[in-house]
Amino acid sequence: MKIYFVGKKHLIFEEYLEADSHFLTYSRSHNFADLDKLVATLYRPRNKFSKHRLPFNTNSVPRYAIKLRKLNSDIKFAILLYYQGCRKFLTYNFPHVFNSSVGSTKKGFGPLALIDALTGDDVTKTDAVRKSLLYNVLVRLEQSAIKNEEMETKLKKLKNK
Repeated sequence: MKIYFVGKKHLIFEEYLEADSHFLTYSRSHNFADLDKLVATLYRPRNKFSKHRLPFNTNSVPRYAIKLRKLNSDIKFAILLYYQGCRKFLTYNFPHVFNSSVGSTKKGFGPLALIDALTGDDVTKTDAVRKSLLYNVLVRLEQSAIKNEEMETKLKKLKNK
């Protein structure tokens, strides 16, 4: 099976959430099945009718992961290291998203709180947020977190007067 990687500029938020979930699970378990799922999230077969990969589908990840079991473990570890580097890059460039309380009014809901924060509590927009490009989502979340931080600072100043 030939597999194709998603370009950095074409990763959608939903793919990132899935990949990061498998990355975190693998980091705790060191189970190769979790690593296979991370790789299967980022790499998928090409569409027969175009140069592009098949659209992301969470339900397909386990099936692709089974096919990737035979992939050389050195390649899998290289993908893991690349993902880890990309993850560090994102946390560095979007510090307010990864180190703040964006969506913290719904503590314990993780990514769902992030999606909810972007929909403005309009559930009809949930799918659009999930299908949005990762960078677009992170820029919006970063801006929201900065505004939230500024408002909290102003509120503290008002309370101290």
